[in-house]
Amino acid sequence: MILNDNDETNRQLIVMGNGFDLQCGMPTRYQDFFDYRFGISLQNKINQKKDVNSNARVAFYKDLTEELYPYFDITVGPKRTISVTYLDDSRPSYYPSTNKEKLQIVSKTQSFMQNYLQKIKEQITSKFTDPKIQKKFLNEWETILSINYSRWDTIFLLSNYFLSEDSIIQWNDVENIILKIVSIILLDDKKIAPDDLISDLTFKPNSSKRYFMFGVRNCFNESKNKVAIAMLNQLRIFEENFADYINKIRAESPNRYYRQVSNY
Repeated sequence: MILNDNDETNRQLIVMGNGFDLQCGMPTRYQDFFDYRFGISLQNKINQKKDVNSNARVAFYKDLTEELYPYFDITVGPKRTISVTYLDDSRPSYYPSTNKEKLQIVSKTQSFMQNYLQKIKEQITSKFTDPKIQKKFLNEWETILSINYSRWDTIFLLSNYFLSEDSIIQWNDVENIILKIVSIILLDDKKIAPDDLISDLTFKPNSSKRYFMFGVRNCFNESKNKVAIAMLNQLRIFEENFADYINKIRAESPNRYYRQVSNY
């Protein structure tokens, strides 16, 4: 059909959400993005190519737990009783002080990610002798490595580490996690009990909501009048990374995508 730009009857605006991409068979869920962004999907491809019967996602978060548990156990500790001095607020609280620990959890999770990706590279270079296969995996590895790290990456890693599978808000429920973290940080100086801020979150049996609150507050060291801007700027980085991922998925299989689109 040839459309006439002057014929308004032939012009339509169609607004589509992510459900349409999923109906077209595209891996565009947040979980798909996290698997790609953290190198989990690449590790699964390596495992499949080498006939290794291992779930990369399970192994990744097991390694993350082994990395984070000692940090929280030493930094917060079950027997430590410290007064909170969050940003400019010196009110006493059940939760320990984060002032001396600001951004350390970000550095720790970012370092964990770098080490994890380095191990993947070592697998690629040592286990694959076919130059075509090696190049293909290394190209994907380099793309993942080039992704800008945001403090929201740390927050989602912490959410996965702490939240149980039966939590009302799941760790990869991006919009609700963002709202929850913004509330925890921006409402901290209000007369709201800390437990009320996280009443709809359920934690794993071996984790602690005290650790969780400590961790997410650790992600921002800006003063109260600047922390909202800092969260927004970091969120822009996260959203840009997600947009790049979506564009990458569509570019990798354009024929498949547009063929599916034409069916609707």
